[in-house]
Formats: sequence, structure tokens, C-alpha cells
Amino acid sequence: AKGGGEWHEDSLAQRRDGKGRNGLGEWLELNNALSPIIIEVSRKQDYASFEAFQSALLANEFSWVGKVVTYRSDFYETILTLPVTADGPALIDGEPVNYDPDFAYDSPYIQGEFGSGVITLRRGDFTQTLDFTK
Repeated sequence: AKGGGEWHEDSLAQRRDGKGRNGLGEWLELNNALSPIIIEVSRKQDYASFEAFQSALLANEFSWVGKVVTYRSDFYETILTLPVTADGPALIDGEPVNYDPDFAYDSPYIQGEFGSGVITLRRGDFTQTLDFTK
């Protein structure tokens, strides 16, 4: 959101454990390590191209006034308000973010109560329950 940064190719040297494979992607080194980052995602089918997605995001309202960042997603019709200090909670459409949700996963394909350790996957007639408590 502020200060910019530089993308670097993935390498073993930048990993703390020194393990894995090279060339798996890129990582962003921020010029201001405390800068907030807003990541908006959507399904590929929602936009005609990656360029159309980029254009839509760059057209969204964004401001950084004092110690508050505000971002409006036109696609999701949502306003995100982020204090850049610990002075208050993040807000979604003016309501504080719920840090104690009932569900960790709640979508058409994956459901799981927060903290339960049990996740159910669904697609068509297929259902698979994964129990991570054992």
C-alpha cells in the first residue's frame, strides 16, 4: 500500500530452512516492512482476462489517510478499513472483523467448524470427511 517493493525469483537462499526446489515462483520484498498489503482474489471466469482483472482492481477506490487505509472492492461491493496501528480492529463494511468465527471453512466445496479439526469436502455426489483430531 505504501513504499513499493521488489519481486524476487524464488530460491533456496531466501528460505530459512534451505530446503525445497528453486524456481517455484516469486516473493515480494517490501521497501516498508510495515506496509499493509491488500490481496483481492476472484475466480478466473469472473474476468475476460488477467489484464481486465488488474484494471478492475486498480480502478477500485483506495486511500491512506493518517493511520487508516480504506479500500473498496467494486466486485465484492465491500469496503475494507485497516488501521495501520493497533488502535482499532479491521472493519468490513463498518463492522469489526470476527476473529472468533463459527466456521473456518464455509463454501460450496469445503466446510469445517472453527477449531474442530474436522473438514468436509463436497463436489457433486462426492463427499470426503477429513478428521485431523486423530
